[in-house]
Amino acid sequence: MFQEPIEERYNDLLKQRITLEGELALTRQQAATDLTKARSKNKRYLFFLILLPLLTYWWCQKRYITPLEQQVAMQQDSIKKDQNKMANMRFLNKDSVRYVVKKGDMLITLGQLFFNDTLAGYRIGIENSLNTDYQHRHLHPGDTLTIYYHKNPPPQ
Repeated sequence: MFQEPIEERYNDLLKQRITLEGELALTRQQAATDLTKARSKNKRYLFFLILLPLLTYWWCQKRYITPLEQQVAMQQDSIKKDQNKMANMRFLNKDSVRYVVKKGDMLITLGQLFFNDTLAGYRIGIENSLNTDYQHRHLHPGDTLTIYYHKNPPPQ
């Protein structure tokens, strides 16, 4: 009489244990799968974290130069060459230099070229009787300007 309930209780406990062990095995398997996925994801993130600076460096080195940037760079090189010529002319102790206007020249660019000061371009315009409030008016390719290197303009 007492053995039957104990055996039933034992069987119930044994079934519960087997069920719990099965659930534990499934949980461990799921945890291992999740850990593998997380490691794989972390490896991808790490790969991109390493690759991103390298790609950025490469992109900056191999950057495509637009035609406008190319044109600006060429103009800057031209201005630097002209500035070097003007610096050499200043060492010859000349009071003035004759300059032939090129296409695209403006008073402010000439001031930058000869005196490293854009406002000096207006002085060049006044000295050459170019009375204008605009930078580019009255400058035509082929015109000749006289650039004076002294502080006071010549008497008119």
